[in-house]
Amino acid sequence: MGIFNKRFVNNFFKNIFLRKKDKKESYLFMILSDGKIVGGLDLTQLSGRNFNVGAFIFKEYRNQGIAEKAIRKLFVFAKKKKVKKISGINDLNNLASIKLVIKLGYKKIKEEKGEIFWEKILK
Repeated sequence: MGIFNKRFVNNFFKNIFLRKKDKKESYLFMILSDGKIVGGLDLTQLSGRNFNVGAFIFKEYRNQGIAEKAIRKLFVFAKKKKVKKISGINDLNNLASIKLVIKLGYKKIKEEKGEIFWEKILK
């Protein structure tokens, strides 16, 4: 899922400009709190109705439930877009992210090179 993943943050804004060349569905969202941008979400088609999600929250806004609330809203949006499965990746050492994806109902698929791969079937 990439929550708080440094690689995701580094690529988030760069990818906005690359999406126009890609024929896959892709959605970028800014997360707002009290009118301020506190993070972002990225939902990108992998194949068919399977998508990948990435998220980040700026450090000073973490541990306030913002990511959970935003991702739950993203699930509602994804269901309206007929998304069937959402995948994500996070760092093996990011315990806050691991707790969150488990709370959100993701299932662990595998661990590889210091990362955990997750997926969630939307019903």
